[in-house]
Amino acid sequence: MSRSGQRRPAAERIVYLPEGDWRDPANYSGTPLFLGRALARRCRARGVELAVVQVPELINTEPLWRIAEAAIRGRGLRAEVAALPARQRDAAQTAQLVTRLRGARTWRDATPLLGSYLDDFTRLTTARLRRVAHARSALLCLNTMNPPWRAGFRAWYYLDAPLAPLYFDEQVGFVRSAAAGPEAVSLFSEVEREAIGRARGLLFFSQFASSACRAAYPSARGKSHVVGAGANLGRLPDYRPVDRAGRMRLLFVGRDFGLKGGDLLLEAAARLDPARFALTVVTESRFHPRPADRPACASFRAPVSKAEVAALYAAHDLFVFPTRLDAFGIVVCEAMAHGMPVLATPVRAIPEILGRSTPRFDPYVTTATELVAAIERAAADPATCRAVGRRNHARAGRRFDWHGVVDRMLDRILDDEARPNAPATRGTDATA
Repeated sequence: MSRSGQRRPAAERIVYLPEGDWRDPANYSGTPLFLGRALARRCRARGVELAVVQVPELINTEPLWRIAEAAIRGRGLRAEVAALPARQRDAAQTAQLVTRLRGARTWRDATPLLGSYLDDFTRLTTARLRRVAHARSALLCLNTMNPPWRAGFRAWYYLDAPLAPLYFDEQVGFVRSAAAGPEAVSLFSEVEREAIGRARGLLFFSQFASSACRAAYPSARGKSHVVGAGANLGRLPDYRPVDRAGRMRLLFVGRDFGLKGGDLLLEAAARLDPARFALTVVTESRFHPRPADRPACASFRAPVSKAEVAALYAAHDLFVFPTRLDAFGIVVCEAMAHGMPVLATPVRAIPEILGRSTPRFDPYVTTATELVAAIERAAADPATCRAVGRRNHARAGRRFDWHGVVDRMLDRILDDEARPNAPATRGTDATA
């Protein structure tokens, strides 16, 4: 039933193409898993079948770029491969790629090898899709770099941001040395441009992502909708304010400390009085400073399980996240869902997540000095912190629950697929 109460025809099957092992709660911060669980529940409630196609372990754009760059510069690939998550490091396709790249000396040498790597994943995915997809299937795909359109499958793509412009913008992208490999930049951009141009529709985490995609690919023909994203939690916890006693407990969670503003956070932490503040940093071990270089108030932990992260949220007073390069910021949604006040940099989708500042609490900081001042103000006004935490908890419940996100997603997909002239998921331009 639609929200208007009128019955409408629906696609017979949603075919979900997550990234990697979707059942792993550590996979891409758990998004494939929690989205998949919500899809299963909401499809069942709507009487729509759900099929999950387990796709291979595709290396993300940035580490794929860095592995190729290491081969070209003769630095050796061991360190770059070792930095991959285990699921990608151990994949047979990764070993094959590394073997191929050992002889590359220029980006002109490496780019065809990267293209072959993406082609291999497309072939593997296509073989699996052919077993489950049919004309009344609606495909939902999380990665434009593994595009099923090459076999004629037109998918709905759900994106935190378009990959190519996010990674390869020389000023704000993850890869600062993009100009060194124009052939590879062109490869990634063209793969994504054609995938988006042939998409059945585009679903975005944020308005930022939607706008970035339109700016990067103005000729995209697919329909575009902002549906949001959810906090990756088993369920949204009840609001439980923590009565602070003694030091204010600050928390940072982010796997890549360098990209998430780690230098700014360390600079700020060095100015905090350890008698009044305690900072817990959860990030990959390779980013932990030497004990002698750690601020007196800071302790460092390697990434932990979802249950342990939830316990950390509940045991801390203020979440600090001075990131520079997040595509969305699901970790902020998780902190809000636990009723935490948040201080963060106003980049990309962060303002959409946190909302407006108020006269008594401005959540946005851009420098270490601003972060220190904001932490000091929060410590001096615990009542306002509790009020902001309650507001954040309510906002997370309204906007960042996966079931609500999936309902918005299915509304778009099923409404569009039910149109009389809607083209089939498997297009007439099939090449297979």
